[in-house]
Amino acid sequence: MPAQGDLQYSLGLVLAEQGRLPEAAAALARAAALLPQRARIRYNLGLALQQIGKRRDAERNFVEAQRIDPRDPAIPYALAVLLAQERRLKEALVAAERLQELSPDDAQVRQFVEQLRMSGQRGQ
Repeated sequence: MPAQGDLQYSLGLVLAEQGRLPEAAAALARAAALLPQRARIRYNLGLALQQIGKRRDAERNFVEAQRIDPRDPAIPYALAVLLAQERRLKEALVAAERLQELSPDDAQVRQFVEQLRMSGQRGQ
């Protein structure tokens, strides 16, 4: 039933655009169950969950998305931001360094990594 998974994914994206995030998360969760090897679904589900305050569930989905597609730089970025927002700076730095491996020439990524390093040192 991959077509139904694609429909649920599309529905989830439309609902998210409308700001109906709990409904979007539910549709994206259904899509993820139907299409478990689609990292982008997990990524978008993680974003929706993060926005409705379900940070642990969001983190799990970002981690799973990264396992499925370790080459997509959007995923470690989202994970690093989530972890940094939670003041889990060492873990955020690990995710940001993964992002830097994927985007070694990106000055903004370098700056993000440095900010996390400096924040982590201040927090010690």
